[in-house]
Amino acid sequence: MWRSSVVACAVLCLGCAPAAETQNLVAEPTPESATSMPMNARLIIKFKDSVQRPSAAAFVSKLSEDAGTALVYLRPMSIGGHVFECRDVYSSDELAEVIQRLTKRKDVVYVEPDRILQHQKTN
Repeated sequence: MWRSSVVACAVLCLGCAPAAETQNLVAEPTPESATSMPMNARLIIKFKDSVQRPSAAAFVSKLSEDAGTALVYLRPMSIGGHVFECRDVYSSDELAEVIQRLTKRKDVVYVEPDRILQHQKTN
């Protein structure tokens, strides 16, 4: 019986942290930490019909070489594009360079960042 009240007190104490301390936990990254941690970047790449298996290891390896960074195949999309994860990209400028390099390939129709889109309420 006494264990449940100890656990309840511990949970209440943990949940009662001051708001200022809680906000410090989600502080914006410093320039030093921004350069040391890679971005979580995904790309949508649409290939020409001549590309049969964009998920093949040899194809992804050549694509990574052309991009200048490691790419990981994640999944196909219903619209014909394919989602890749970019590794070792540390800034939006580097991501823009990767996109520019990939658009120069003759078998690529388009490359765009995979952004999370949210519906907006219209009146």
